Amino acid sequence: MKIIVSMILALTLALGLCGALAAPVTLPAYVYPGDDPILAAVTHYMVDVDQRFQPDDGGVLVPAPIVLKTEMNENETEATVYGNFWIFGYVLDGKVLKCTCGGENPGVMKLAKGEEGAWTVVSMESAEEGDTFVSSIRALAHGDEALFEQYRIASDGDAGYLPQYRRAFLIDYIVSNGLDIEAYQDYGWDPVSLIN
Repeated sequence: MKIIVSMILALTLALGLCGALAAPVTLPAYVYPGDDPILAAVTHYMVDVDQRFQPDDGGVLVPAPIVLKTEMNENETEATVYGNFWIFGYVLDGKVLKCTCGGENPGVMKLAKGEEGAWTVVSMESAEEGDTFVSSIRALAHGDEALFEQYRIASDGDAGYLPQYRRAFLIDYIVSNGLDIEAYQDYGWDPVSLIN
């Protein structure tokens, strides 16, 4: 009887230890690591304010904004940023960031520079969904055909600008947080290497 109780106790401890070892790793929150104050405000808005997507438990949202054009007012206290503001949620599986959510948000952000020099997004106009998607992007571009074409390319998740931007923002996130991550993976696709 003592042997059976000892075996059950050992098995219970082993299973508990395995469960503790298999606990998911909590990824650090995304914080823009660069020195572009406008991009810092844009990424902050995407991750912390917009709230269109929420990371899974232990996961992280990492933006991949494709800034197509930035216009400043005369005093450089207001900025208009045209872009496709992609964002993705990830959880860590070994050395791979598995994508759990994400998408694009083509639009125009209006920013203001505060008295202390920090930029803040004060408004965002997004493209409409469905049948009016293309016409709403044309409206965002205000008749600028070159900008409209850039929006079109920025909406192509496979062959457009996105792969290089997504990779760059992920590498910056990994390096700035000292993480041992080698790739990211979308559901149903092969992992994409993040090692240079």
